[in-house]
Amino acid sequence: MPQGFNVGDKPSIPQPVDLKDTDPERQKLYGKLTEMTEEEIDTSEEKGHAIPPVEEEVPAAKKATEEDKKEFLRSVMGGSRYVKTYVLFGSIKAVFADRTTEITEDLFRRLSESTLNQEGKEIFFDRLLLAAQLTQLGKDSYVGADVDENIKRILKLSKPLYQAVMAACRDFEAHVSYLTDHAQDADFWKPGGADSSSTPAGPGS
Repeated sequence: MPQGFNVGDKPSIPQPVDLKDTDPERQKLYGKLTEMTEEEIDTSEEKGHAIPPVEEEVPAAKKATEEDKKEFLRSVMGGSRYVKTYVLFGSIKAVFADRTTEITEDLFRRLSESTLNQEGKEIFFDRLLLAAQLTQLGKDSYVGADVDENIKRILKLSKPLYQAVMAACRDFEAHVSYLTDHAQDADFWKPGGADSSSTPAGPGS
């Protein structure tokens, strides 16, 4: 018998934790559990999960429509840059083209020659990516211009538009990486393969 424990002592019972004091994910889980009937809970326990599993939402950048896949394959087979359009604020089209190896090498060269600190280099690289991949914004073309010239033009945009274009560029980067990561997944490229849907992969189409 543990020292200090007397027969007849009542064990201390933990007080229940208020749902509002738990983290959001647990609130979501417990909320689902309280909506289940006793019969549903018993059945769920027999299957090995009394609490319904969390359904993780797949980021928009990590989805690909059939058209996305077709366009990406065309660009790969044809040796051209993959192009995708995003619509900002309901009417402003931002068109991006993925980086060639030559462009990528140039961006890293520029970054390596920079004397900025780590935080400054991260901001600088984001701007380099944007300047190198943005081909059109609204009626303005960014094709053919030097990266440095494009950066100057981009920095003249209003703050909301600049932030929206930068967010779209990051989404495009993630989208291209996602497609590239599936290069050896034959099933992914078949019609109706994984993650195919009729909805656009990003804010635009």
